Amino acid sequence: MPRPSTRPGSHDLAKEIAAFGSSNPGTIFLGVDDNGEIVGLQGVETVKNRDRLQTRVEGICANSVSPPLIARTSFEKYDGKRVLRIEVPKGPEPSTSAATSRTYATGAYRGLRALKK
Repeated sequence: MPRPSTRPGSHDLAKEIAAFGSSNPGTIFLGVDDNGEIVGLQGVETVKNRDRLQTRVEGICANSVSPPLIARTSFEKYDGKRVLRIEVPKGPEPSTSAATSRTYATGAYRGLRALKK
């Protein structure tokens, strides 16, 4: 059974954000596995912990993606499970991930579940 991608690494998330910033705006849901099943996020029961995760995502957008992007984040509940919605805009120019300095296109990296609207 595949392990859910509920706690992505910073490099993986930076690649996904850079991909949307380079191509089309999109939405990434943390707490959704690769099959689209809502598994929820662990450790975000308190406001303090939710703020920490949102701050982490903001830091990745500002420091691990070039040029920096401003993504909107919000916690949502589905079937009683909390997920983090990250709305990534298309950047003014192609984005790269600081981890690799490569430009990514949407779908080029599938380490996280990214759902486009």
